[in-house]
Amino acid sequence: MKVLLSLIITLVWATLWAQENPVALKYAQQLLYTAQTGESATEMETALASYDAAALQKELNTDALRKTFWINVYNASVQNALAKNPDWFNKPKSFLKRKFIIVAGNTISPNDIQNALLRNDAAGKPVKGKFAKKFAVENFDNRIHFALNNGSADAPPIYFYEAHSIEEQLKEATRNYIKSHVKMTERGFEVNVPEWFNWYLANFGGTDGLIALFRKQEVVYMNLTPRIVWLPYNWNPALKNFAAATADK
Repeated sequence: MKVLLSLIITLVWATLWAQENPVALKYAQQLLYTAQTGESATEMETALASYDAAALQKELNTDALRKTFWINVYNASVQNALAKNPDWFNKPKSFLKRKFIIVAGNTISPNDIQNALLRNDAAGKPVKGKFAKKFAVENFDNRIHFALNNGSADAPPIYFYEAHSIEEQLKEATRNYIKSHVKMTERGFEVNVPEWFNWYLANFGGTDGLIALFRKQEVVYMNLTPRIVWLPYNWNPALKNFAAATADK
């Protein structure tokens, strides 16, 4: 009886572990590791390209898993692509539209991951295509903007995101980026903000929502509503901007 109970417990834990650590998620993390170390990404890229779509859909069955997977794939793919083809970033906006990422037989772009899969219809345009409808997050989380690194100097640092801790990791990424990039003027009448916040202003609840976010992160005084000064976006390439905590992984 004890042996049977032990076996049941083992099977339950194995099932839970598999749910929290799907193979596709492991591949995405290993792909990101190649971006950090400079090792060949061919094996992981091939594994993700040939991954069974039905199996992927079954594995990515929560928003935490979908966010973790797609953020890691985005960051890894951008880093690896620009390391091999630095001239692609001569026109960064065109690069982000370039379809060079293959997952489960579907070729997609960084923008596809950000807008269709991670923002879903938050961009104001409902997702299109069977692939996006199968793998897009159900509930948009505006903190993904602090997790996606497009290879530029103003992009946030890269973390190795994990499903079981992504909530805390996104909190940390949001807090760290805002504290390092959003600055109040000395008198507190203005706040200097990177221009990309303005591109996604609706995702943050407009100007009022953005100021509320800055108050929450304690970069704007609670009793002030400063004027926002948009700082030009720095598109200069800046690869391998991994968070300090990531480097020790």
